[in-house]
Amino acid sequence: MTAAIPTRDPERAHPRRMAALLVLTPLIASIGFLLGIAWGLRGDDVPMLGLALATAALGFVPLILDQGRRPSDRHILLSMLSLLFVFSFVVPAFVIFLPTDWPVDAPSYSFSNLFPRDVIRGQLTALLGLFCLLIGYALPLGRGLAVPIPRFRTDWTLLQSLVLAGLMIPLGWAIMLASLLGLVSSSLGSGVIGVLASSYVYGIALLTIAMLRHRSRRALLLLAIVIPATTVFGFFTASKGAMLISGAMVFLAVVVVRRRIALRWVLAGIVATALVYPVGMFMRIDVLNNNTLTVLDALRDPADTLQRVSTFLSSNRVGDYALEGLMSTAGRFDSLGAASVLIRDTPRVSPFQNGKTLGLFFVAFVPRVLWPHKPEITIGRFITDTYGSGPDVESSTAPSQIGDFYMNFGYTGVVAGMLIVGVLFRIAHEVLLRGRPTTPALFAAVVILHYLGLNFQDNVAHMYGVALWEIGVIAIVHVALTLMSPRARSARGPGVAPGMAELDTRSG
Repeated sequence: MTAAIPTRDPERAHPRRMAALLVLTPLIASIGFLLGIAWGLRGDDVPMLGLALATAALGFVPLILDQGRRPSDRHILLSMLSLLFVFSFVVPAFVIFLPTDWPVDAPSYSFSNLFPRDVIRGQLTALLGLFCLLIGYALPLGRGLAVPIPRFRTDWTLLQSLVLAGLMIPLGWAIMLASLLGLVSSSLGSGVIGVLASSYVYGIALLTIAMLRHRSRRALLLLAIVIPATTVFGFFTASKGAMLISGAMVFLAVVVVRRRIALRWVLAGIVATALVYPVGMFMRIDVLNNNTLTVLDALRDPADTLQRVSTFLSSNRVGDYALEGLMSTAGRFDSLGAASVLIRDTPRVSPFQNGKTLGLFFVAFVPRVLWPHKPEITIGRFITDTYGSGPDVESSTAPSQIGDFYMNFGYTGVVAGMLIVGVLFRIAHEVLLRGRPTTPALFAAVVILHYLGLNFQDNVAHMYGVALWEIGVIAIVHVALTLMSPRARSARGPGVAPGMAELDTRSG
């Protein structure tokens, strides 16, 4: 007789781990607060530390609660958003503001001269926003509103996924290259062109989903070709985001399919970002002469470009390079400094917008060919001119969601706006990830995490407008694929939209 060897159940919940973490998290935060005082923090640094730890503890609650659920039941969209909230509003407090001498400029906000009271006010507003986000998600409103929304019922086959990805990636590359060379006119419509240009990004995500769901070696082989090519192309364009986006999309696809956020993945992302940022800035400033040159200029003599980069890397000490990379990474994800500036300076520097910047969401869906003078749905130029470096500096500065809501309606905007964000994320979970999601549903969930998570510091209208554009395209493609499938047509009942029915009303 042989003893049975226990096997690891991938669908296992961990209620004991959840309970232990719920107890340990506030305890660790309290110990961290006491250690900060013991190490010499005084004055305004004390409440700043306390608010940072309190925000982190609250932000980790969704991840902890997910430990008590089976992976298929986890609310991974909320968990990822909460984790990114911590990166955006807590990490800058420890990396940028607590170690500094006051006053200090917020990242991307030159001459902002923030004082501790300004950052503390930003922290309080961020903590209020996070609390409202979680309340909005927990309300039954989101589940109720999700009931009549069609689902992606019909799944995509492996062949359909591979063919779609094979079309999307070259199309995205071609449009992006044409845009860099000035061959794409903005009059064609920024919304449509933006969706098509990003298709290579989502092609990578779709290949990853196909690889995981079908254990496809063909998808893995295509990823092994596409990811290095995309990364190299991003390197020569001096775009830090383009260098990192392939890995980011693979990460988001894995998170959505497996419903698990591994600590090693997060740390790998932080390390990769820290390594890329300094060399990316060198490429932009020294090789491409502050982006006055194009990728073709860098590719005319790739050996010379690589030699200059090699010289730059060898001239840096490892410790200095790593520190610069970490500081740049913290600045890249900073929303605390941005929100603190906007909260302090509104309405003193600029009056409340009263919904003007939020209303740009509806502008996003009007093609520029029909409205040649359509305003930009991004407000980065306005933020730079009004709150940032000034109109003499060519830059686009992100306001953060909290800052955008406050800039429109003050604290009322933050409370109402973040409640709505929580409701929207609950609707997305119910429609896309409840039960056994199909490939198009998982694909749409990746879009949400990309635009509404990784771009958390962007303005509200741009984030949600582009995300809805992308999901709309997925829905159109899905319906087209369903109509071309005889089996799906025969299985569809009368009066049912192709591939978008069978509402899942199971509770839980």
